[in-house]
Amino acid sequence: MTPLQFLHDTRIQEATKLLKTSSLSATHISFMVGYTSLSHFSTVFKEHTGVSPSIFRKI
Repeated sequence: MTPLQFLHDTRIQEATKLLKTSSLSATHISFMVGYTSLSHFSTVFKEHTGVSPSIFRKI
């Protein structure tokens, strides 16, 4: 695992916790976990989980 993969994994793990346990917006969560754009966060999130952050929250 490369350092960048590790960083993405760590950020996405934290984001999934926040999406499950808070009512914060996906935009706010993306900034909290270290992404500077919602689109990049959404792309990486979908690569890791198979669904978008909004769909993940509904599941």
